[in-house]
Amino acid sequence: MSENESAVEARQKREKELLLEKLKEMPIISVACHKAGVARATFYRWKREYREFSHACDEAVREGVEFINDLSE
Repeated sequence: MSENESAVEARQKREKELLLEKLKEMPIISVACHKAGVARATFYRWKREYREFSHACDEAVREGVEFINDLSE
């Protein structure tokens, strides 16, 4: 693995983590992507290509929905 590839992987890891945080705050894909600075197409590609990320996204959205529901009570 080249130095450039590891830098890209590190950046993607940070972006994925930020995106998951944003999904927990606001479980709307387009809003979370915008706040994380990740294109929606990239989000869906990552979700399709990385099973672990896909599961983490599903869980983050569930947590986000619960958070929003708690706010409304």
